[in-house]
Amino acid sequence: MNDWLTSNYSRLVVYASKYSNAPHDLVHEAYIAMVEAGFKHQSDGQTDSYFKRVIYTRSHNLRKKYAASGVELFDVAEEHEVDRRISIEQLDSVIRLMDEFDRLIFDLQLQGQNMRELSEESGIPLSTIYHALCKARKVVRDNV
Repeated sequence: MNDWLTSNYSRLVVYASKYSNAPHDLVHEAYIAMVEAGFKHQSDGQTDSYFKRVIYTRSHNLRKKYAASGVELFDVAEEHEVDRRISIEQLDSVIRLMDEFDRLIFDLQLQGQNMRELSEESGIPLSTIYHALCKARKVVRDNV
């Protein structure tokens, strides 16, 4: 994986810059997370997809971790708040249409749970988890 990372590093930094003001740090953190998870390079496409997913997930986790809590940074117009609440209610009603397993997997993914770790810990095949995610995303996409 080191050779792959070396040859794709600048491209990954460009990708990470969409999510962070410190893209180099984000790429490094993603690499460390992949090593700690025991990721093994099998193909360029698989490694690229996994790396980008880790970058995306880590960037959102960092935003949550370092978000200013209890501090209002700007005023949100009331109509935007109403639209946001309607969107949340729509999403909630769509999620309720899913079967329990798909809903649980979708919720875990939204919370940032690593699907590979979930598979290993639960004994559920990774393909089953990804199939449930695919179905859940399709339900959301078709109904929201």
